[in-house]
Amino acid sequence: MKLYGEFESLKIRIAGLEEENRSLAASLEKYSAGEYSDRDITGSGYVRSGGKIIHFHDNAAGDSDEPEDRGITNTFELELGHLRIIWILFSFVITFYYFKKRSSGVDEYHG
Repeated sequence: MKLYGEFESLKIRIAGLEEENRSLAASLEKYSAGEYSDRDITGSGYVRSGGKIIHFHDNAAGDSDEPEDRGITNTFELELGHLRIIWILFSFVITFYYFKKRSSGVDEYHG
């Protein structure tokens, strides 16, 4: 009885996979013929001919349309040398904390 249930479950799963395979084959045929859905095109970053692209500038300082305001970006940059220093300090603090906990743990158990 258990094997029959598993067999039926596998038959249903195989039928589902065959349907998915037919769907994927149909999609492949459409792609090979050059037919793409709007969802695929916009997801890839392309725009159909005659389409419009709207770009919004982040203008938190005000509503000025001055050209010099457009060049300002709010990015945070950190050089590799600074990251190395931060990593060394972080490693030192973790090592210090580990040995402090280890030495305090030994003292608690041994007197």
